Amino acid sequence: MKDVGQIRSSFPALKRKAQNGKPAIYFDGPGASQMPKQVHRAYTDHVLNNKANAGGYFETSVNTNEAVECARASLALFMNCDDNEIVMGANATTSIFQFSRALSRNWTSEDEIIVTKLDHFANVSPWLEVAKDKNCKTTSIGFDADTGEYNLADFEKAITNKTKLVAVNYACNAIGTINPIKEITKIAHAKGAMVFVDAVHYAPHGLIDVQNLDCDFLVTSVYKYFGPHISAVFAKKKHLQNFSPYKVEPAIDKIPNCWETGTPDFSAISAIPSTIKYIISLSGNSSPTRKNLELAYQNIVEYENELSRYFLQKVSALTHVKLYGLSDVNDVAKRTPTFGLTVNGKTSHQVAEYLAKHGIFSWSGHFYALDVVREYNLEKDGLLRIGMLHYNTKREIKELISILSLIKT
Repeated sequence: MKDVGQIRSSFPALKRKAQNGKPAIYFDGPGASQMPKQVHRAYTDHVLNNKANAGGYFETSVNTNEAVECARASLALFMNCDDNEIVMGANATTSIFQFSRALSRNWTSEDEIIVTKLDHFANVSPWLEVAKDKNCKTTSIGFDADTGEYNLADFEKAITNKTKLVAVNYACNAIGTINPIKEITKIAHAKGAMVFVDAVHYAPHGLIDVQNLDCDFLVTSVYKYFGPHISAVFAKKKHLQNFSPYKVEPAIDKIPNCWETGTPDFSAISAIPSTIKYIISLSGNSSPTRKNLELAYQNIVEYENELSRYFLQKVSALTHVKLYGLSDVNDVAKRTPTFGLTVNGKTSHQVAEYLAKHGIFSWSGHFYALDVVREYNLEKDGLLRIGMLHYNTKREIKELISILSLIKT
């Protein structure tokens, strides 16, 4: 991977000065990543020079049509699927609600749905709403509170021949656990159930290969992996053909277009190819190939694992700070560099406010991972979340540890 200093120079936001006059430290990545210059240029170029609706015969509309198809092809490369298996939407939550309605049209009270407790509720609530409407049985699979990991035996036990769908996240946005999606999918498919994967948190940290996973659906948010605010869903072609989306009547069209409701943000869509090209550039190559994408993610994972080990070593010395989930430096490959913490005698919000005054940007609360904070009896105070990306540094971690050590309990 490029030198981290060179990488940081691509992100104008990283030059920001915080209220204490020092360089701002962005540990808020799980909420939204920053955007590199080339992605911003692509976005503004469309706004300034090609702003038009799609479907027309005039130049700017034709350019918009081409931007949509180019974005779809880039996302197909990113997920390793066909172009016509990519559905774009306003955001991941909206996309999941849309798919949940379409998939459940013919479900009945005889059917069952599985949800999971490490999940962001964007991949829980839509299915619970379906269960209310259809009077389906729902089962929520828990996790080991010590390690923050699922037990595959729980999936084996819970999934039955009546299970229509298993909703599970690829990585937990609160404590960082990476989940065994391929194995969960095998269990579900053996019983005839579909699998809907929320990969929003995982996407900036690890390579997505839907062919290898064999999942039925997988959703990402492009703004979490250095792009514009838009969602991208992989859906197996057979499902896009066999299920009917809720659509405005004149908009019935071929797949995947018929699954995309309303007029989208074409400027955001036009920036998606530059987003994927940026990630590929981390391979040291510019050619937009799957091989280079794989190499880029190898570099990202190697560097982020190094950050994780460094953080875990340093934070373990702070006796007034508690880390939730995987804490062994030898387990960094099983997690993203996202850490859920509490500080003795302080709420997560108090700690986040304290860090903000020292120029460190972090999140506090539940992050919509409601069952995680419930499991740890932290519904009131929540977790402090420190989330790192490949543009963060050990120097920033050292500064964080120094500030955390000053907090009086």
